[in-house]
Amino acid sequence: MWKLALGWVLVVVVLAVLGYVLTWKYLPKDKPHWRRAAWVVSTPVMFFWLWMGLDELFAWPVAVLTGEIRALPGFEFTAILVGVCAAVVQQWTNERHPPKDRFVAHNGIVLAIFAALIQYMSPLARPATHPRFAGEWKDGVCMQSEGYLCAPASVATLLREMGIETTEEEVCRRMMVSTMGSLEWDMLRAVRSYGLDANLRWIGKDPGTIPTPCMAMVRLMTKEGKPGLAHALTVLDQKGDILTFGDPLAGRFDWDREMTRRNYYFQGIVIVANPQ
Repeated sequence: MWKLALGWVLVVVVLAVLGYVLTWKYLPKDKPHWRRAAWVVSTPVMFFWLWMGLDELFAWPVAVLTGEIRALPGFEFTAILVGVCAAVVQQWTNERHPPKDRFVAHNGIVLAIFAALIQYMSPLARPATHPRFAGEWKDGVCMQSEGYLCAPASVATLLREMGIETTEEEVCRRMMVSTMGSLEWDMLRAVRSYGLDANLRWIGKDPGTIPTPCMAMVRLMTKEGKPGLAHALTVLDQKGDILTFGDPLAGRFDWDREMTRRNYYFQGIVIVANPQ
């Protein structure tokens, strides 16, 4: 949980700073084509790291591609290119606007650290340090023990549907859970860590056919009929217009389309798992 997040934070910050220092020290300033090449290679990575820090990203179809990339094993090691990009930009800035002191001359290192940290703000700022795990299951659905544990509970339910026994607590150990919730790409990693071939799919805001079983990101509808709190649940089966849900707040139940629309607003993205 928070220890996993802290470990990765240390890794990405060290790599970002290392990339900055190495670029600043060894990239020849008298060979502009080398610096231009470093900028071309590193800039897309820098923008990707900043882009992934946007919470609303996962309300867009592009989330399937970006989430799959972010969930790749070892993606964190690209943080070194974040430092490279920051160093190149700082060098160009210093040449055009000579700095007055050493700190201003290396503002880029602050940018590198910020870009590396932005994806870890939630688990760092509001870590789930001591969740109380109840270990409760209801009709094959893992019930969430805390208000922010809907994602780990839903992962456990999805895994049981695929024939893998685990617990909410065990899943939490494989995720960077915070009291603000969980990240979609981190959920995908957790499912894959159990040996399943899992992927993200875009099904739209008002899906017709939903691949089952899957884990869906929704918003709970308010009494005014507007999307409210973010929530994760499982869609276990679909027969015509009848959907079978595994909701970590309520258990297993069947709803038709109309009842589903009244209670859930699909954010458009689901996690689908297939046995290897």
